[in-house]
Amino acid sequence: MEITTEMDNGAVVARISGRVEGGLVATQFTEQLHAVLGDGVGAVVLDCEEMAYISSSGLRAIIMLVRNAQDRKVPVAACRMIPNVRDVFTVSGFDRIVDIHETREEALRAVTE
Repeated sequence: MEITTEMDNGAVVARISGRVEGGLVATQFTEQLHAVLGDGVGAVVLDCEEMAYISSSGLRAIIMLVRNAQDRKVPVAACRMIPNVRDVFTVSGFDRIVDIHETREEALRAVTE
């Protein structure tokens, strides 16, 4: 699992790659997501194009990010999920917690307009 970040149109885009599983990986994922929501961040997009899998521990890290972001009035969206990752979000109800978009551009528009 790896997260790389970049600024795009006023939002932090966090590109998540690999398998987000339990244990140490989940702990690292949580820490890295927490760092994404640094001081002065106006919006966050989770780009999941290269995420191969996400466990319940990974989902828990995302909900912690979303709650932190909501406290700061920072919108969060996700995009470009492969079908099995999107299914996990849908079945678990996370698609009602995080707006999911097909493209990065759609996600950026949703959080910056």
